[in-house]
Amino acid sequence: MRKNTFVFVSILLLLLFSTQIVVSDEEYDNKNPYENLVQIELELFNFSSIYQNKSMPGFDTYNQAIKLVSEYPLTAYNLLLNCYRNTLSNSLLEKIKVLGGKKVAETFLSDNQDNLSTIVHKTNDIIPKTFASLEWLDLAKREIMDANKYLDQAMKSYNKKDYNSTVAYLIFMNSSIHKANGFAFLANERNRINIIFTNTSKLLNSVKKVASKWIDFAESTIDFYENIGYQKYSLHSRQILNQSKEYYSNKLYYIAIMNAVYAKTLVEYYTHEYLTYREYPSASSSCKTYLNWTELIMNSVYNAIDVDAPFAKSMLEQAQLHLQDELKEKDKSNASAIARLSIQESLIAGQQAQAVLDLRHAVEQDLNILYALPGASGEGTPGGLNMNQVGIVFLVIGIGMIVLGWFLRK
Repeated sequence: MRKNTFVFVSILLLLLFSTQIVVSDEEYDNKNPYENLVQIELELFNFSSIYQNKSMPGFDTYNQAIKLVSEYPLTAYNLLLNCYRNTLSNSLLEKIKVLGGKKVAETFLSDNQDNLSTIVHKTNDIIPKTFASLEWLDLAKREIMDANKYLDQAMKSYNKKDYNSTVAYLIFMNSSIHKANGFAFLANERNRINIIFTNTSKLLNSVKKVASKWIDFAESTIDFYENIGYQKYSLHSRQILNQSKEYYSNKLYYIAIMNAVYAKTLVEYYTHEYLTYREYPSASSSCKTYLNWTELIMNSVYNAIDVDAPFAKSMLEQAQLHLQDELKEKDKSNASAIARLSIQESLIAGQQAQAVLDLRHAVEQDLNILYALPGASGEGTPGGLNMNQVGIVFLVIGIGMIVLGWFLRK
């Protein structure tokens, strides 16, 4: 009797174990990191109660953001950030009327310095064990870098007794800290997926090497076009490349790669596509073609459990929205300008997405990690088995042991 009970309980536990693996894996696969970022933003700041009042600054922007969440989540996120800054500015203006600019500036400065110290410690504690976590962690650190720049400007204004400018710079500092908190939270969440790197230092060194190559590649491309007489088309690209170098010097290698890709693609656009698609018919007809090309590349990103490519996703959304605007525009000159902008954004998004996938492959090769994209036989964990397959293996072994127990019983 006890042996029968043991067999029954063993089967029940094995079934529960295997079912739990399937449910937890499927539950994570259904999560959208971009929508998760919006959800984090909504939880960090109580927008819903604020915008019950239709007279609040940003009311229309907030409602537009909510409508865009499902299809254009990163655009919605940026709109919510605008709402956050608007409501913060409105609150501070009301305080200045009561307490005066100096008092508000001093209090707000102290609060921001404390919050900056907190987020620095928080990000320093995050060790990226997945590629996706590294992407969002670098974004958080970029915001911290920006927050420090705004703090320097705020201190200069405060020392000049220009309290209005002090508060203005602190609003931007506060917004950067706010964004950093959201990105850091998502970096932690994306550390929980199955595909992990056991050696983070090797991961970072691998990304660093790729970043250096991308910066050199972008610079040589810009130099080439400048040398053949396209200097006026390279100014913006050169500025972006300089930003890439700054990020590299601050060890934000992933951000450096995305900026270098942006710089290279932009100079190529201005010297090729922009000159080709000046007129409305050619720009309009080509707009959707470029967008389809980018969406095809982004499908590989969506299918990769450990890649998010937030830069490419954000730029793609802008291209898609500008295509909608172009189709609605009746003035041919305006429609042509919007179409060219969509083409530019599609090209940048596509190149950034491809660069991320290439970077992931380079990291995979450099660290000698054996796994494949979802849909292939090795989805999930280093070594080739995903969690569902692991569960099946355990179930088969367990059933085998139970059957053996029955034979021994006889």
